[in-house]
Amino acid sequence: MIENGTRYLVIVVLGVVLAACSVLPQRLTVQPSLEGVESGLVGRSVEVGVRVVDLRAGIDIGYTETWGGDRQPIATTGDLLAVLADSLSEGLRKKGFVPCADWAGKGRLLTVEVEKVSHVVVHGLVKTTVQTSVVAKTMASCGRRTLSNQVDVDNQSVMVAKPSIEDNQRLVNKALSDLIEKIFQDQETLVLLARGE
Repeated sequence: MIENGTRYLVIVVLGVVLAACSVLPQRLTVQPSLEGVESGLVGRSVEVGVRVVDLRAGIDIGYTETWGGDRQPIATTGDLLAVLADSLSEGLRKKGFVPCADWAGKGRLLTVEVEKVSHVVVHGLVKTTVQTSVVAKTMASCGRRTLSNQVDVDNQSVMVAKPSIEDNQRLVNKALSDLIEKIFQDQETLVLLARGE
C-alpha cells in the first residue's frame, strides 16, 4: 500500500516538474555589436542626451513553437532597454558625440522608442523557420526642432535543425545590431544633433 502511494506521488511530482519545464522561458543574453557603425567626427564633441522608451506589449521577445503547437516563451536575461541605451551611447561616441545618460534638460536628445522586438521560431517536419523583427521610432531633438524616423529590421532564417540558445542569441543580436547600424546611417539625424540644423 505504501508502495502504491509512493508511486502515485512520484508520478504527480514528475508531471508537475515536466509541465513547469515546458513553460519556462528560454533566456537570451542581448549584446548588439557596433561593428557596422562607422567612426566619424560629425558630433564635434557635442553633448547629446540618450533616452530609450519601451512601447512593447510585454517583456517576452518571442517564442519557440513546435509542430505539435506548444509554445515556449523567449525572454532576455537582462534589461533590454539598458543594453540598447549603452549601445546607442557607444554609437554616439563613435560618431564624435559625448553621450549623457542624464538626458533631462539637455539641448540635444536622441530618443528611441522600441515598439517591437520579436523572435519567433516555428518548427516544421522538415525545416525550422526563424523570424526576427525589430521596430523602433527615433526622434532627434535640438531646441524646438525634432526629426522622427521609423526604423525596421526584419530578418528571416531557415534551418534544418532546431536552433540552440546560442543560435537564437546570435539572430536576436544581429537584428539589434542592424537596428543600431540603421539609426547611425541616418545623416539627417546626425547633422541635427551636431549642428541643430
